[in-house]
Amino acid sequence: MIQKIRRALLGGALTVAATPMMIALTASPAAAHYTYVYHGSDLATVSSDHNRTSLCDMENDGNPVMAYYIYSGGRMTSYTIATYLGCGTRSIPGISQFQLCEQGEGCTPWKRA
Repeated sequence: MIQKIRRALLGGALTVAATPMMIALTASPAAAHYTYVYHGSDLATVSSDHNRTSLCDMENDGNPVMAYYIYSGGRMTSYTIATYLGCGTRSIPGISQFQLCEQGEGCTPWKRA
């Protein structure tokens, strides 16, 4: 009797542990996500389809912001906002990683899009 209870509890625990993995492995494209990164108040975003980005300089400190993107087949490009306290958008196909930098202040770590 005790053996049966132990087996039932173990089976239930394994099912509970496996459920998050199954959800992650079977996630649909509808589960796509919008990704963002901050450097202070400055912001860079990548859309859920990985084809559009926004870059915002939100600090009135005279330091322009720029973002670097790895996209389609490992190519790299950058995008700079030189007008302070403003935002811009750009289409870049297949963004896989990005990084936000502020002149004179450094960069964020690379982030997966």
